Parts: sequence; structure tokens; C-alpha cells
Amino acid sequence: MGGRRRRRRSRAAQSATPEGGSHLGANGGEKGSPGQSRASATAGLQRGMVMTATHGGAKDEDGQPRTMAMAEERGGHVSVRSSGRDGAGESNRDHVLDSLKGGCFLTDAVLKWRVEDVMNPHLFREKVKKIPAEFGSLQQYQEIHSALLLEETRASIQFAMSEPMQSYRAISVSCTDTPYLFYVDIDLRSLDGCYHVAEDGDLFFLSSQPLKQMDISGYFAIAAEIGRDTCFQKSFRVLVSEKNPNFDTIMYVSFLTNITKAINISKAITSVGRDPSGRIESILCMKEMVERKCMSCGECALEDSVDPTKFNDEQLNTLKCILSKLQCPHLNAAEIVWGPPGTGKTQKCSSFAEASLEIRTQKLYCSIYVWKSWMKEMAFVLRLKPYCLDNCDHDDHTCSKSKLIQFESFREKISALVLDLRESSLNLISSLSAISLSEIDIVNIHKLLSNLSDFENLLLNDGVTSSDVQKAFGFASTSASNIEKDDIAKSLDAIRTSCLKLLNALVDTIDIPRLEDRNELEEFCIQNSGIIICTPSCSSRLQDLTLRSIDTLLVDDAAQIKESDLLIPLSIVRSHVILLGDHLHVQAMVKSKVCEEAGYASSLFERLLGLSSDKIILTKQYVMHPFISQFVCQNFYGGNVEDGCTVESHAYNKKVDETKLPPYGFFDITQVAELRVKGKDFVEYAVLVFLLQKLCKGLKNKNEKLKVGIVYLCSNRVGTAKDQLSSKYGSHSQIDLEVNFLDNLNESWYDVVILSSVFYHKAELHDKISIALTRARCCLWIIGEGTDLCAAGDIWKKLVKNANKRRLFASLNSRVLSSVMEKLELNIQDRPIVTDSNLRKNIMQKPGQEFTWKGRPHNRKDILAQVRDQKDARDTCTLQASLGAIESLNKFQCSCFNPPQAFTFDLCFEDLKTKYEQIVKGELTSEERKKRGKRRLETSLDIAKEEGIVGSDSANQSEKQERLFKIESYELVDAEEEGKAESLPEAGNIMIGTFRVSRNYFYLKPGETYKYDKSIPYIHAKSGLPGAHAVMVIGHGKKQPSPE
Repeated sequence: MGGRRRRRRSRAAQSATPEGGSHLGANGGEKGSPGQSRASATAGLQRGMVMTATHGGAKDEDGQPRTMAMAEERGGHVSVRSSGRDGAGESNRDHVLDSLKGGCFLTDAVLKWRVEDVMNPHLFREKVKKIPAEFGSLQQYQEIHSALLLEETRASIQFAMSEPMQSYRAISVSCTDTPYLFYVDIDLRSLDGCYHVAEDGDLFFLSSQPLKQMDISGYFAIAAEIGRDTCFQKSFRVLVSEKNPNFDTIMYVSFLTNITKAINISKAITSVGRDPSGRIESILCMKEMVERKCMSCGECALEDSVDPTKFNDEQLNTLKCILSKLQCPHLNAAEIVWGPPGTGKTQKCSSFAEASLEIRTQKLYCSIYVWKSWMKEMAFVLRLKPYCLDNCDHDDHTCSKSKLIQFESFREKISALVLDLRESSLNLISSLSAISLSEIDIVNIHKLLSNLSDFENLLLNDGVTSSDVQKAFGFASTSASNIEKDDIAKSLDAIRTSCLKLLNALVDTIDIPRLEDRNELEEFCIQNSGIIICTPSCSSRLQDLTLRSIDTLLVDDAAQIKESDLLIPLSIVRSHVILLGDHLHVQAMVKSKVCEEAGYASSLFERLLGLSSDKIILTKQYVMHPFISQFVCQNFYGGNVEDGCTVESHAYNKKVDETKLPPYGFFDITQVAELRVKGKDFVEYAVLVFLLQKLCKGLKNKNEKLKVGIVYLCSNRVGTAKDQLSSKYGSHSQIDLEVNFLDNLNESWYDVVILSSVFYHKAELHDKISIALTRARCCLWIIGEGTDLCAAGDIWKKLVKNANKRRLFASLNSRVLSSVMEKLELNIQDRPIVTDSNLRKNIMQKPGQEFTWKGRPHNRKDILAQVRDQKDARDTCTLQASLGAIESLNKFQCSCFNPPQAFTFDLCFEDLKTKYEQIVKGELTSEERKKRGKRRLETSLDIAKEEGIVGSDSANQSEKQERLFKIESYELVDAEEEGKAESLPEAGNIMIGTFRVSRNYFYLKPGETYKYDKSIPYIHAKSGLPGAHAVMVIGHGKKQPSPE
């Protein structure tokens, strides 16, 4: 190895195995794998030999070491040409600053706060104003919501600081090329219980001491440029308010909360006044209320896509009304649909919806990166070139050499390709039929799939022999008359010829968009959707997407979204907005008492509901058993909700009839003697087990599983209950059990809900428990102390009195629960004690290894090469990985100069490929089997060492500067030597290795980890060998050596 080793001052912190990270977004494998590597994947290196390129220093064409390729020495000093790619240019210096701070009043405010500001509950009390029913202007709207957002963000941070915090230990906080942006290098060997994986928008507090006392000084910082890959802990960049802060004493990086949503909302509040059309102003009802019914447009008929048999008359009328207004070009006021739980709001919402974004993205992902590759590989196989021992000319579909085809290999390859091509083709049609595919394309794809299916069936026919196939494809000498007599052979060749024509036509005519990452995939899906269905969890994600104007925005559960949260989707909708919700059910929650008093938790849905006279109200529910809905209807909806015919049917609860328990009931534990001896938790758990036993015993249909939810008032007992119940009911054959707490309940329905109202402090009782009372279809059973709940008053007293009056009140005692409690006592005695070490062991199974160097600066310069993509250059990953490794070495070496330099040269793939083909005396991929793999890698690195590789300056395109770069040495490492293979990347070396490819590799979701599946190996079409993929492998670089 060339060069002396010196440890870097700025270190990373977590040791990594050779599979700690791969850096090559290549489009295929070394053996011709046709798929993608768009998912971030880690894979163990296959046994064999791998290479390590060392920091020997690049050499210029004069043979002398050269590590400052960008520099020109002038008059005793070094001048540097800025690199756009490394972010050194002045035009790019404020890119991050513009995207995160520019136009965002919240980011500016939060980064300038001190700890005492955050802990001051009166900081914004004078600025916060109550939300009015109607706003007089957009300026008033902006002022009120800006103050509320700042106060709610302050309260959220204060709440986070009052809870136990997770803190990283910082090795260093170093500058980057961008002002206000710094790189935090965390020590992954000393996590101290911090298992948080940083994401964009995370708010941290940087300090020299643990953030325990409130008079501590430090800096608030926001994580930036982390991206979508958040599966691995790693060091990261942060944005701070000062340009040159003193970070020398920073030792602790404490995670507080994520404020991405608040940042996006603050940008939306700022931009809401830039709508020249007045559309948003009209929707937010800041002008005089407009007429909600258009006199020019009549009521439309239901479209063919709506099945009228799935809806009742009330729901059909609602659909007609909504569809009529969607088609009206004259009005753009928001449409309000109010309906209690079970009335079908979400069902109507989904009738407008396309597939979920996750499913559509995955289908599009497979379509883009897999389909054309499978098409080309199928054509390659059907031309028979891989199956002839010599390089024969198959243009006339006849082999000029009389060689035998590898029949079994051919048949297996065709079957595998037909399966993959069918799946990817159907995904292609589903994803792109209305965007990039013509009707002729779709017809031809179906025709191709049909022909391929026929071809496969003929090959698998027991009557087809290797001799038949040889004759059919011209691999054996035969007269034309013999082939004509063989119907199967004739059909095989005819179908093969037809498939080749279709394959060629489709590959040439279908233009598939190239989308480079997950964000572009999702943006493409949203851009080509007629309707966006928005939920509270995803509304803020729309802001950063580059969208065309959207025709219709439909918001389900609109009453759960604060009004300001909807500003983002409202800003992109062109004409129609439909809000579906129930403000009496689940509402948004705020942490600030000041904001709560000002009405910040209220939704746009609720405000417009009070202003609109033309709202749609649904009054029939078709989900809850009448025994369950009665109390909710009377106490939350004023008796205005009716039960539909479905739930009134005697057969509705037939699957739980045998439990001998009522559909609704209150189980009082006040009289259980053990309550005062063994405590509330023990008795509560005994009743839960008692009810679950009764339920399971009464279930007669063994083929149907019930979904059962156990709901607690607060979260502190959920974990214990899950542990206790998981052993018996975690994988039960008759029920799917879910344990949750009130504030965390979503809109999913359960067949049976068991609600525990057992409490220790009155503050635990919720006034609005309607969500827990309206999640059950068949049975709702409530456990509690009736006397204490009555004393608590409010809705709880009404609930207990109602159950008594309806004779659905059961008083439990020790005799009824004796059998259950005896078994529980025995189980408690036998249960192993869970120690802190055991708990820590379980937690430590979470991701903890750093994945990439991306973003880590050395002397303010990036030290990792750009991702290299093979695109359509098959079988080139070894060469691409070699180039990426050499570029990364040069980038690091240039960063070590004083002043540091940015290496902006791109090494030329074509130059390396040409020199390689001259050495092997043939085209790349034409080598013998034994000269591929490791030998190909050795040859590539020998070229870099002996001849050098041409590189062009990407920062100076006009002058087209080119130079020759060499490496001083490389080392061959046996992957069996695990210690050495791990220590080399740990020391900062860059390795190039290969991993084997199985077919699941081509269907990875973005960010998903790849694992080799030996049951479905990918077999290279030409070589018949298992496919492999070459990558550049990096460690954490903690002991990164410096150049000589």
C-alpha cells in the first residue's frame, strides 16, 4: 500500500462490516442482471476475492503523484475553480439556506430561540388572537395563523424538553461549504440509549452538557439533507442560525422533535396571499358567502364506475350531488359532507380514489426499471445466441453451426422470464396506460404475453424433446419436409419468430419515463392523478412536490385536521374541494393551552360547517350494532342518527351469538375483593382474560377470525398488556388482537372492542371518548369502577347510568373471576424477570450501523463520488464500481490540501472500457467464464495502476479539460478473512466486491434491504451462471488515513 497512514481529525464513529454500505446505483449485475439498484441495499460479499484500492495517490500523465487536480499554482498561492457538484460555487452556497430558511418565518424563529424562550408559556400570549368565524382579509388570516403556529411549535418543543430525551455523543461538529450548514459526526459506539434515526426536519439541541437543567446554553439545530433513506443511524447535517458558531465544546446532540410539518405550514401561510385568482380566499370564506348551487349546471347521472348496489338511497343522492359539483366549472366553494361513524363517508371517498400512493409507486417502480430489461433479455434468449457454443449468426433464425442447444437451461430460462415479464407488463399497463401507452401498445403487450404463454406451454409439453427443439430452431441438420411434418416444432419456431417481432416493436415504440429516485416516482404518480385524497398524515408532503394544478381535492376525516394544515393542499387545487368529516368524533389536538383557548384545534371543516347552509348530512349508520350505537347517538348526535337495515338484521351478530355475552355491556369491578389487595392492574387484566376466554369459546366458525381491539385510556399500560397477552393471543387461530390507547386510535374498525376505563387519576379520563365507543361492529364491552366513574361526572356518569338503565350493567366479583385469577397468579410466579440488560438487548436490535459517507465533509469538501448508473450498458458494474472508488480516493486526497480542494473530474467509462477490451482482445462480456468476475476486476485496477484513466473536468465544461489519473496500488483480499475484510473499510479504505443476485433483487421497494434468496437465483442468460453484482463498499472512515 502506498502512502503513510495518519488518522483523520474529523472521525466517524461506528465500525462497519464490508457490507456496511454499497455505493453504486447500477442498472444491472455483472453477469448481465437486467434490473435496477435503485433501492438502498446491503448485501454480504459472496465468498471469493475482493479488491481494496488504497490511498496511494492519483498520478498525472508525467507519472508523478498528483492529488490536487483542480489547483493551479500561481505566484506562490493556490487558486481554485469552484465545482458545482461539490457545492463550492458562490451561486450554490445558499441552496440549503434558501430551501430551509428562505421564506420560512418558523425556521428563523426556532433557530434563534434560547432555552428560556421555549420554556416561557407567555412568550406569544399577547400576539395570539382567537380564530374568528370569518376572516376579513388574507393578511388577517396570515397574522393570526402565524402567531398560533409559532406558539404551538414552542409548546411542542417545551413538551419534548420535559420528557426523557435521547442524546447522541458528538465527535465533532464541522463546517461545510454552505453557510449555516454543519456536519454533526456522532459516536455510534456510545449511543447511551439513543436509538433515534435522524430525519430531515428533526430539531436538535447542541450543547456541551446534557440537556437536563433549563439554564443551559447551546444551539437549536434542524437536520437537513438526510433524504428518504432513514433505515440506518448515521451522522448528518444540521442548519443553525449563526454563520460561525463556536462548536469546539459541543459534546451532546439531543433530539427534541420533528418540525417538518410546521416548517411546511409556515411556508404555506406565507404563500397563501400569492393567489391572484382569489380561489383560496373563496374557499376559506373570507368573502361574502357565495351561492353553493350553480343555476347553469343540472344534476349529473352516476358514472359507470359507481356501483349503485353498494350504496343506499341517502348515499346515492350524496354521490350525485358531489359528482354534479365536481363537473361544474362555475363554482369553486368547498363542499361539506358531515356524517357520524358508520354512515359511509370513507366509502364514498374511496369510490373516487385510485390505488394508494404506495401501491402505485411500487408498480411504477417495477414498470420503469424492470419491464424494458426483461423485454431485452427475452429477445436475447429467443434469438438463441446464448445457447450456441459458437458465435453464430441467427439473423435468419438458423444456426450456421451444427451445435447442440442446452435444452433444459433454455426451458427453465424461458419459464422464469415469462413469469417476470408477465408481472412487469401488467404493472406497466396499470401504471402507464393513460400516460405513456397507446391502445396499440396495450394490444401488442397482451398479444405478446399470450404468445409467450403458448410458447412456454409447448416447451413444457411432455412430447417435446431436445431433438424436436434442435430441429425447430435449426440446431440440427434436417430437411424442410421433416420440420413441416412436425407440428409442434413448426409451432415453436413460428411463435418464437412472432414474439421477436413484437418484442422489437414494443421496445422501440414505448417511451418509458426515467425517474431516478423515490421522490420522483411519487411525484410522477401524483402529477398524473385526477384526484388527491389527503389524510392528516400526508397533507404536508404535497408542498415540496412539483405539481400541475389539481382539479379536485377530497379530504377524508377533515375534522381531524387543523385549518392551517390544509393550506398546502388547498394551494394546489384548481376548482373543487370536498371535505368529509365529523367534528363531534375525533378532532385535532394541540399542546399549547394558549392555542387551545384560541381555537387552534378547530378545523376548516368545522368552521365552514357553521357558515354553510348547503351542507350534506348523512344520518344512517350501517356498521355498529344498535346496542352499541344507541348511547353514542343520544349523547353525541342528539338522537339524529338512525340504524340502517343491515345492522338491524337478526343475522348481523351471528358470528358472536354463541359467546353468551351482550353486544354492549359495562363490567363493574368495584366488588372484586382483590382490587384492594392486588391492585387495579391485576383485576383489570383478569377481566380482560375472562372476556377473551368467553369470546374465543363462543366462536364456532374456525375459518373466520375476528378483529379484536383492547383500548386503554392512556399509553402507560399498553406495553405491559401487550407483553402479557402476546403469549396466548398474539397468534391465536380465531382472533387478531390489537392493544392500543385512546389518543392513538385510528379510523379502523374492530369486530369487538374491550374498553378499559380503569383510572388512577381523574386527569386520565377523556371527555370525548366517542372514538372508542364507535370502533366496534359487533360487541363493545367496557371495564371500569362504576362508583368512581359516576363520581367523575360528565359523560362517564351518563355512560354508567345508561348501562344500568338498559340492564347492560354486570357487577363482577371474586367468585366469577376466581379461576382466571388463580391461573394468573401462577403465571406471574413462573414468568421470567425482564431485566434492563434484556430490554437493552432487544432495543439494540434496531438499526445502528452507519450506511454512507454521503454528506460527510473533510475540510468542507465532500469525499464521496457521485452514484454511477449503468443505465443501458449491461455487465459493466465492475468497471463502474472501480471508477467510483478511484474518484472517491481522489476527492478525499484533494480535501487534505491546504487550502482544501474540490475534486471535480469525472473518470471516463468509455476510456476504461476501450483499454480493457484491448487487453482481453475482445468485447466486454465476450470473455471466457474464468476471465470474468475477479479477473475482470483485477484487469480494471491494473489499467488504473499501469496506464491510468482519462477524466474530464465537470466544473469547466467550456474548456473541456482532460487529465490522466492513476492509482499507486491495490490489494487482493480474501472474503474468508473476515477480520481483515472488516478492518480495511474501518480504516478508511474503499473496497470493491461482488454479491450474488436472486430474482427478488429486481422487485425491491425503495429503501428496502436486499437479502440473497438461494431458492430463486438469477441465472445469466448467456453464461448460464448465477448472476452477480459489483459494488463499491465503504466503511465509516473513522481511521481514515491521510495522503503522504
